[in-house]
Amino acid sequence: MKKLIAALALLSVLSLSACGSSDTALQQENESLRQQISALEAERDELAKENKNLTDENAALDDTAPESGDEEANPIDRFFENVDAGSSTAEMNAVADSWAGAWEAECRNVAKWLKGQLPLQEDQALVDAYIAAAEGQSSRMDVMAIYPIADLSVPQDDRANSSGSLRGVLWAGAHQQIWKDTFYQLLYVAPDYAGGLDSAVSYQFLFDTAAAQAQLDSLFSAD
Repeated sequence: MKKLIAALALLSVLSLSACGSSDTALQQENESLRQQISALEAERDELAKENKNLTDENAALDDTAPESGDEEANPIDRFFENVDAGSSTAEMNAVADSWAGAWEAECRNVAKWLKGQLPLQEDQALVDAYIAAAEGQSSRMDVMAIYPIADLSVPQDDRANSSGSLRGVLWAGAHQQIWKDTFYQLLYVAPDYAGGLDSAVSYQFLFDTAAAQAQLDSLFSAD
């Protein structure tokens, strides 16, 4: 009861003095708001700084591990994407076959590079087996690539004879993708690459754009 009476008495005093102290209270409230705003602005600036640091770190990680298939990350796709394959099936076939051959050569080169980082013969043999598996997959795709354009009710030999030169383009595209995927799979498991080194340092592409252009020029002129 005494606490209740004291609280009522305090409330009365505060009510009587409210009018006289309204300006002071408003100033205090404004000052409190200013302090809160300053604290929030400081917190905002700190979060922006942390976000910038994270963005820079992510950019650095992206430089060391380009996505598989990223045309800006390899010279092979960058070159062949800009080649005019012409309108004839023969020219398209020549470009597609050269593109596939470039990825096969690059894949065999990265396998050799990877084996150089593996001291045990059993690990080197596993890389050789991986390449052999890609060869087998590519060989089977030689038949399977024509499924979209073939009469699947006839034997495989008959399909191959009736598919024409378009079969070469379809097979080369599938062949290219197999070797390209295998290349990146071997690249990503390499100790040198996984150690965080930039790909331009840890692996150098075998592909030579000048030699590839000369090869295509020779094929086109022969036609």
